[in-house]
Amino acid sequence: IEYFNLTLDTNVNELRAFEAIDRLLTAARDWDALEHNYRKMIKRVNDDPSDQLKDTRLLLWYGLGEIYKTRLGQWDNAIQAFKIASEINPKDIKLHSILAELYRKIGSYNDAIEEIRKIILNPSIKLSADEMKSNYRMLFLLYYNTKQFDRAYCVAEVMNYKDIADDDVQQLRNIVVPDEGFQALNENRRINADALKLLTHAYVNADLNNIIRNLQPLKNLYVKDPKKDYNIQRKDEFKCNNELVFWKIFNNISRVIGMNPTPAVYRTRMLNYGGVIANLKNEAFMIAETAKQLPQRQLAFILSKLCFLYSYYPMAGIQLGGGTIKELIVGCFVYFQHKAPTSATMKSVHDEISNLMELQRKQLEQAMAPMLRNEVDMNVSTWLKGVEFTCNRVGLLLSGGDLQAAINCIDYDENRISKVDKVELKNDLVNFAMSDAYFELREGLDIAYGSEE
Repeated sequence: IEYFNLTLDTNVNELRAFEAIDRLLTAARDWDALEHNYRKMIKRVNDDPSDQLKDTRLLLWYGLGEIYKTRLGQWDNAIQAFKIASEINPKDIKLHSILAELYRKIGSYNDAIEEIRKIILNPSIKLSADEMKSNYRMLFLLYYNTKQFDRAYCVAEVMNYKDIADDDVQQLRNIVVPDEGFQALNENRRINADALKLLTHAYVNADLNNIIRNLQPLKNLYVKDPKKDYNIQRKDEFKCNNELVFWKIFNNISRVIGMNPTPAVYRTRMLNYGGVIANLKNEAFMIAETAKQLPQRQLAFILSKLCFLYSYYPMAGIQLGGGTIKELIVGCFVYFQHKAPTSATMKSVHDEISNLMELQRKQLEQAMAPMLRNEVDMNVSTWLKGVEFTCNRVGLLLSGGDLQAAINCIDYDENRISKVDKVELKNDLVNFAMSDAYFELREGLDIAYGSEE
């Protein structure tokens, strides 16, 4: 062994020498000496600054972890070794599984949960069907057995959607949340600035969002006729009646979102499903006739999206489309550059800006300032995708977290505001349903089920 170590001190790449040390000490069952020699070899490899020995470094830390775990029974030291190995290769499912097992042994259940989440939530890790089922099941049971019932429910919802929930998981889920309709939200808890940050998709550029929000007074250029364009009349208005389920859900959600003013609501046969915001002189919601027959949580998902669009993304809500919004931005850019309009559309934008109240014009100019300095990427298409992702998240959150109901809404609703496909919409919602942001939002809005003591 001494000879082999001298060889390795001279040339760390002589790995056969270390393999011989490993064989000799394993045969002698001298685990303390084997641990010592692994440590010496790790130091040699760490002294080499190149990445050529990265795989060797990984194997050494893994081997050291196994010595602590299976030979010496030193759980804490094993955890430290396997953690370093998993940092070298974060995609190694086996390493995260071993760490989760070790954390459970020492009673560090939240750390075990995080290791399983690293497997499930890492998009670069491709799981087989069996690996997916076993890891989701482990995560569900860890949450449930540690009385984090709401998080167990959220995992069960994803398992149910992926069709990997066994009967016992379904039974435990039903204990946490009986299969009931829409549960009224606590109106003392509102979507505030902190909640908005957690909800907003990364595609929603803050500067571009501020510009588009301040374009709202210019929507008058595209106001439509209720009868001609939407085929709605006064008799179609859906009058508020607090005894009706629709209005109970609508009013509850709109208060939590902080929607003000409340638009008129019309029933229409032009839509097969869901609802849209009609760009009338006084904006209104158009709701499909079929809405009254929907399960309550689907209805709540649709209304949450509409109310949130109306309150936070009104220019996306009236479905002008990316091209039209871009035309408005370019028109504003030219106006505040004090240049002459070069098209009839640009002339209309110029005239509309000139007719704004001075305060509105000032606000629009301030919002445009980053773009005038060429600091904003005018990717309206990406912004619209981000808005759609964000509104679906709001729908899932406020409708009670029924993931399958939310997915059904995405499948049935053709009234999308962006060009994003349904697969992307579903994937984003499933990922969000397992995120820390979603858990935090549910707790903050008093939506979480059960005790998390």
